[in-house]
Amino acid sequence: MRPRVSWPFGVPARALRILGELLPRNVSASPVVHEGRVGGLFTLRYFLAEAWLRVAASDLKSSAALAMRTPDESLLMLADTRDVAFQADPFLPAAALRKAKTQGDATVWVFEEHPERRISEDMWNSMWTDLFGGDFPRGSADGKIANTGIVIGTLTGALRLVQAMRAVQLSFGSTKLNDQGVVNFFVHSIAAQRWQPPRISLMPHANSIVRHMGLEFYDPNTSEVITPDDLRVSIDQEVARDDQRPL
Repeated sequence: MRPRVSWPFGVPARALRILGELLPRNVSASPVVHEGRVGGLFTLRYFLAEAWLRVAASDLKSSAALAMRTPDESLLMLADTRDVAFQADPFLPAAALRKAKTQGDATVWVFEEHPERRISEDMWNSMWTDLFGGDFPRGSADGKIANTGIVIGTLTGALRLVQAMRAVQLSFGSTKLNDQGVVNFFVHSIAAQRWQPPRISLMPHANSIVRHMGLEFYDPNTSEVITPDDLRVSIDQEVARDDQRPL
C-alpha cells in the first residue's frame, strides 16, 4: 500500500505555501512520516493550524464582529479526528471557561487524560517529558497528565501556544519531541516558562466539556482492557453513565 503523499483534508493552497515559513527548520512539512528522522514534532497539526489561521484571519474577524466579539476573544478548538466524538456543540459549555474566576487569565485550556494517573505512572508520557532532561524535574512528573487530543483556546492564546512550541522545538533541535510532551512541559515545569507559553489551565477530568476515555478502558502498562464502574455501553453502542445520562 503506497503512503498518502498529500494532506487528507481541505487545506487552503495559500496556507500550504506559508506553512514552510512557519515551521521550525528541523520539522518537515511532508504528511509522510519518515522513519529515523532526527528532530520534529510527532505531529504537524499545530503549525498547520497556525498557517490556516493566518490565511483565515480576515474571515475570523468578520465572523467575530457579527457575534459582537473581538477576534482575540473568539474560542477555537484544536482536535484529533478519528477518535473524537461530539455529543453537542462544544463551544456552548466552553464559553463559561473565560468567565470562571478560578481560571485566572488563562487563554488555553487542556483536559486531564485520567482522573488519577500521574505523568510518572505512565510510560509514554514519562518518555515524552524525560526528553527535556533537567528542565522537567522529578517533581513535575507528579502532575496529572494533560491530554492534547482536545485543546481549546482564544485565538490569541492558541497562536501564542504554537509560537512557544516552535521556540521549544528549535531549542531541542536534535530531539524528536511529542506535542503532548511539550504541552505537559508547559503546564507542569517552571523552567518551561522561559519560552513564554500562554497561561494554560489544566481542567479536571470531571468537567462538563471534554472527557478523555482512552485510559479508562485500557491500561498501557499491562495492556489490560478495563471498564469503569460508571460507564456502560448500551445495545446501540452509545456510551453513557450508569445514571442513563449522556457523557
